[in-house]
Amino acid sequence: MGRPGKPVEVSPPSAPDVLLARIRRVSPTLPRQQQQVVEYFLSHCDQAVFSTSTQVGKAVSVSEATVVRTARALGFGGYPQFRAAFQTYFVDRMSTVTRVRLTAARARKESDIIDEVMTTDQRNLEATRLRLDHKSLLSAAELIAKAPAVHVIGLRGAYGIAWLLHFSLMLISVKSYLITPGIGEIPEHLDHVRPRDAVVGITFWRYTRATVEIFRACLARGARGIALTDKLTSPLADGAEVVLDADTRLSSFIDSAVAPTTIVNVLVTLVAARNRKRVLKALAEREENWQKQRIYI
Repeated sequence: MGRPGKPVEVSPPSAPDVLLARIRRVSPTLPRQQQQVVEYFLSHCDQAVFSTSTQVGKAVSVSEATVVRTARALGFGGYPQFRAAFQTYFVDRMSTVTRVRLTAARARKESDIIDEVMTTDQRNLEATRLRLDHKSLLSAAELIAKAPAVHVIGLRGAYGIAWLLHFSLMLISVKSYLITPGIGEIPEHLDHVRPRDAVVGITFWRYTRATVEIFRACLARGARGIALTDKLTSPLADGAEVVLDADTRLSSFIDSAVAPTTIVNVLVTLVAARNRKRVLKALAEREENWQKQRIYI
């Protein structure tokens, strides 16, 4: 631990949770004026992540040099890196409007936007691949393969991923139900949830309340839960037998669906591999029907 006011001899935080842990550990050792800078970023993040070091200094009534020293004391090379880390940390916790403002705050060429979004998707996928526990994926596939029925719930931004999982499971002859809340049919659907069934819940940061509640209702009826979410501490993970976490961060008003979609693809492929003969027969029959019905051009 460095002395108060001196740079901490550690590498800069590289993940949001690491950043917050660093602040909690180092901030009490800083001089009072530097603590005020940190407190400003924590309590006024919407303004701070758009502000220059001069603007932050004026807001807190300290010098610009104090703002820069604060950034260095927390292990950053300078104020720009410090502010960028807070942008990464808070972008997942902001409202859609604020996230759009953050994205539009920088003047960028359209080609730069293309490269940035695609690069971020690649990083999300690679980070998920490195972190994901193969045993968890295999356990989830086993639960689905052995379940008499699978109930899939994912609303709002996660609905497309939920539909993809449901549709793919039906293709390989898994008895799958996509739970789509409407007017009054959720209680009736829950009546069909049985012990040994599997329920797959899908939601990410700004977790959809209805998804979590319906998922827990299925668990209460004895279904075995699989949570596809963005962290092990997600509210969806509570009570789930298997948790599959995927990175979804994207500096935009939408989340990245690349890593969760890949997990769905892997999961369905694993389930199919466990019932290879049945799946091949079902796909052959479906292909014949598709040709008769001229489904594809």
